[in-house]
Amino acid sequence: MHPASPIHSLILALALTSGGAQYPASILDAGGKPLGTPNTATALIQDDDFSASNITFENTFGKGSLALAIRVNGDRATFHTCRFLGWQDTVLLLRGRQYFEDCTITGAADFIFGASAALFQRCQIHCVGSGYITAASTPADHAFGFVFASCTITAETGVTTYLGRPWRPYASFAFLNTQMPEAIHAEGWQNWNNPANEAAARYAEWKSSAPAQRPMRACRGRSN
Repeated sequence: MHPASPIHSLILALALTSGGAQYPASILDAGGKPLGTPNTATALIQDDDFSASNITFENTFGKGSLALAIRVNGDRATFHTCRFLGWQDTVLLLRGRQYFEDCTITGAADFIFGASAALFQRCQIHCVGSGYITAASTPADHAFGFVFASCTITAETGVTTYLGRPWRPYASFAFLNTQMPEAIHAEGWQNWNNPANEAAARYAEWKSSAPAQRPMRACRGRSN
């Protein structure tokens, strides 16, 4: 089942021509150099105070690809009833603060990632493949990273996923009052195969609902 969504007034979609490249980041630019993952975005938001409503941002390169639907560099960006569709690295939030309200975000691996402080309010997070929902790179001196409040996580049949893993040591995310499916691994998050990350990363859950076999984790990692 695909997540329900409101009627969207505009759909932005990008289908890159691979030229034989397995991943979009490997496609050569006009100067003959690989694009790199940040430059695969369907939409690039550079300015502060950007706002969008009822827009679908989609990267259609395909299953298994590192391809961004959106990359946000600006501060105070807001998104209302928008959809962000991709596979890996769907939404890159590089800096500043962002607010997502009643949005849908789909992906499989690290599909919400970056260094921003971002609040996701009443959003649907839909896992189309097994992997990790978030990969935060929160700076050490930032009090908050990604906060999910009153959201719903759903997953395709047979999919399993972690809530996140730390892209950088001080990664921060919190899931508050969020509905979680059986697809979420019992341990909640993964340390990116580096136990040292557990001393610095800040991962928390509060009053979320989950199947009985998956106990909630109050907090793991460094406390402020």
